[in-house]
Amino acid sequence: MPKKIQKSEKKFDVVMFSMSSYGEWDNGTSNRNFQIFKQLKNNPKIDKILTVDYLPYTIKRALRNYKENILANTKGIVIKKSKFTKIYQPEEKITVYSTISNILSMKKMLHDLNKYLKKNGYKNIILWSYYPINVEYFNEIEYSVSVFDTVDNWCEHASYKKIKNKIAENYKKIKEKANIIFVLSKSGEEIFSPRKDNIFHITQGVDLAHYMMKNKLINNDIAKINHPIIGYVGIIQENRINLDLIEYIAKKNLDKSIVLIGPIWNKEHEKLLKAHSNIYLLGKKAYKESPDYINQFDVGIIPHLLNDFIKYTCPMKIYEYLACGIPVVTTDAPGVEQFQDVVSVANDFEKFNILIQEELNNNSQEQIENRIKFIKDHTWEKKVDQMLNHIQTLL
Repeated sequence: MPKKIQKSEKKFDVVMFSMSSYGEWDNGTSNRNFQIFKQLKNNPKIDKILTVDYLPYTIKRALRNYKENILANTKGIVIKKSKFTKIYQPEEKITVYSTISNILSMKKMLHDLNKYLKKNGYKNIILWSYYPINVEYFNEIEYSVSVFDTVDNWCEHASYKKIKNKIAENYKKIKEKANIIFVLSKSGEEIFSPRKDNIFHITQGVDLAHYMMKNKLINNDIAKINHPIIGYVGIIQENRINLDLIEYIAKKNLDKSIVLIGPIWNKEHEKLLKAHSNIYLLGKKAYKESPDYINQFDVGIIPHLLNDFIKYTCPMKIYEYLACGIPVVTTDAPGVEQFQDVVSVANDFEKFNILIQEELNNNSQEQIENRIKFIKDHTWEKKVDQMLNHIQTLL
């Protein structure tokens, strides 16, 4: 069992196994992992954080990581660089451990990491993971308490079909070894059933200040698009987005613009969407630009499918739309129930479209203010405080 630290010791270090690379965050990618990392680095309870860049499990991904993370220029101080590993400090409190050496030997990679942690005075360690592809870190890293934050169910993710069984086995190991497990939705608890103790439902959050910034400069690609704008921000992926619903909305709203912001995974789907003259595909945008775009929407939509992948998720975009004060129409995805007073929900195509018209017709300044007031209880700062309070009970 991990050694418990004394309650009198007020600060601790975090070693985080991330679902992204720090370079991706620095270049504008935002996800739950990034937002929680950002809150932890500013939390007075945390002394320092070491984040391990997303560990590749294929040669193709290893080559990408090598090019983007190890060879690429990075801001801050490079502490160590070898053939397969780069360790650097982009900020005083933060160390990034970027490596592809796990492709050769995960055990040796973790041994080297643990050695680095000891040499550099990491103590009272919270092992905080988002990475279920290999979970040997529970055995190799010396920690005081371990946390697994369950972002979606990777067994149902399109990118991991070939290693679905391996991930399922690793979830069983996480169930046994993690001191605390956080899940996005109640369905997430099923992944670790029948475990009952120290598993907590912590939904998504929002950086309210970031989304309330009103930038007077409107990006040209959206500035040229006619209003009203029905907008969506997020990954456009076959097991996530109901493309039939988007096409239905486009056909029923020829006098309106449907703006989709985010990467499209399937070229055939991109071709399908481009066939509609009132659908505008603006591509992926950096996190810092997101408020500028959402604030140009007249209504935000979340046309998610209701399937075995979505039931483990909780859409961040609903929080971001509300932080901008815009009306929201969504399918009945997990987490939506907590917003029933401030969003419109429908799974039926016709009803979904009717709700869009109603939100456009009835929006008011009072409703805008109510949405923003409501979302103030769902900031990332409050979410991380909840997490740390649960963790503190084991320290």
